[in-house]
Amino acid sequence: MSDFKDRWSHSARQHLVRGRERALAFSRLLNDRQRDRRHPPYRPTPIGFLNGFVLVGSLLVILFILADPYLTLFQATMQPEVRDVLEFVTDIGKSDWMLIATGGFLIYQIFRDISVHGIRRRAAVVRASATATYLFVSVLAAGLIVVVLKYVIGRARPKLFDTEGLAAFHPFSFDPSWASFPSGHATNVAALGVALALLFPKARIVILTGAFWIAVSRLATRSHYPTDVVAGFLLGGAVAWLTARFFAERRLVFRLDEAGRIERRHVHQKGTS
Repeated sequence: MSDFKDRWSHSARQHLVRGRERALAFSRLLNDRQRDRRHPPYRPTPIGFLNGFVLVGSLLVILFILADPYLTLFQATMQPEVRDVLEFVTDIGKSDWMLIATGGFLIYQIFRDISVHGIRRRAAVVRASATATYLFVSVLAAGLIVVVLKYVIGRARPKLFDTEGLAAFHPFSFDPSWASFPSGHATNVAALGVALALLFPKARIVILTGAFWIAVSRLATRSHYPTDVVAGFLLGGAVAWLTARFFAERRLVFRLDEAGRIERRHVHQKGTS
């Protein structure tokens, strides 16, 4: 029994040391990776930011006026079978399983012993780890941002519509009933959807359509208004795109083509080493 404990303890220490070394090595790789100098770092200009703000703001105001007040009517006329399906689908938008899946895979790759494999297999492990890191960071960053925004803005959820009205806000209340805008589920699923669409562009229509319907399912549960869902979807997608741009500028997982567009980086591509 003592020999077993000693062997287990020794193996655990080896895995911890290996994991720490790989985590530090990947951190150095990310920081020291030479940026693709064919394109300048992405920096939104003030006028570009203003244009985006006005465009998104106008879209949300239109939805606030034309869609949000009729959410109760939409739910009242919805077929029970449709509501049941949407209520089942909505749980897919939780970030828990996304972070556990990508984070668990990343931890496995960090601590696994790849010394017995050849150079190609080890390179494949590094690429898979970088991809898992991208997915994990995209969902985590989007989730953290939306949690802060939800409680800072403090919009009442639709279930309070009858008593509080449509434009009811209680900033910094830290009460889940006052955390409607933006939708966390929509943000999470959009971050994952856009990230997967960038990784698998040929399937982007299927991926983004599925993500859209998962986000829309939040309306069936009377948890969010249409403006909450749209704002969350745009936020999650933007975070995933900006994260991909950060990786692409360092030629990790993605690359920038001649026109500056983000595309997945493949080993056989010339000029991407």
